[in-house]
Amino acid sequence: MYATEWLHSAVVEVIAMRTRRCAYTTLQNWSKDVYNLVTSAPTPTRGATVEWLDANTGSRLTMSTPPSTCGARAKAEIVSVAFAGGAQHQDAGAKAVHLAPNTTSHIVSESVSKDGGRTTYRGLLKVAKGAKASSRRSAATRSCLTTGSRSDTYPTLRSTRGRGHHPRGDGRRSPTTCSSTSCPRLKENEANEPHCPRLVSWFTKELPMEYALEFNRLIRLEMEGSVG
Repeated sequence: MYATEWLHSAVVEVIAMRTRRCAYTTLQNWSKDVYNLVTSAPTPTRGATVEWLDANTGSRLTMSTPPSTCGARAKAEIVSVAFAGGAQHQDAGAKAVHLAPNTTSHIVSESVSKDGGRTTYRGLLKVAKGAKASSRRSAATRSCLTTGSRSDTYPTLRSTRGRGHHPRGDGRRSPTTCSSTSCPRLKENEANEPHCPRLVSWFTKELPMEYALEFNRLIRLEMEGSVG
């Protein structure tokens, strides 16, 4: 069969039962003719912890914003990295919804765009009225490597109580390459670094060994323009 466009529609649900810990890792490197639309739900129940690691390097368009609904004393950690080259759009982020007391969420997202690629971060922190003593934090870093690349950030915080933080962006901005205030344009020698270690090395430390090796290989090929 020959086609110019393909659709991948994944549905993933991870539920950590009471007081348990569950870690989920996904590494997406679809070809550039695939539309990757993901529906996922990391859910920690009472006293449980879910760790969600998400890496996106392939596809023409990816849309992935997993919502995590935290039970009492539950913890959700969602860490993601996205790389967008020419004709690619990585639209990724996370949502954390606190419905019960003493809940914790931590969202970290980092993206890299080059050669006209586009990345988008969508983040939501929501705390219900009865979610007392909740703690949540979100941080998103955007980096544009070449002229014409684009990065957008859409953070949302809905809270009536507890401690919370959402990024406003404090990186250097290049108006010719970025539409987000947290999107720095790197110096030429930094942008040409094959592995781009300053941007993604922290993420590989969180991955299992086999995933870390594959992720580093994919980033190296992307930076060299060998993946098409």
